[in-house]
Amino acid sequence: MAAGEYPLAVNSALQRFTISNPDINANGIVSTVINPLDTKKGKFLEIIFDIDIFKNTEKENTWEVINENISDLRNIKNDLFEANITDKARRLFNE
Repeated sequence: MAAGEYPLAVNSALQRFTISNPDINANGIVSTVINPLDTKKGKFLEIIFDIDIFKNTEKENTWEVINENISDLRNIKNDLFEANITDKARRLFNE
């Protein structure tokens, strides 16, 4: 079979980025999974957008430190989400 003659179809796609924020010593994994249209379920493309943010620390974990870390990590997660969502997608969530 010559190049370009092999039948090929994309069944799903996975994209994964690892990120870091040296300001607060945090790391993260941003993953996007795209599944094909399923005409039985309608004409919607299934997309999973997953954000995992974490921080390793050697400090003593008092409740104050834990709350501060969670707040910092939540802000990073929210910033990443807002930077990647479109207005069109946002309208779909509200339907």
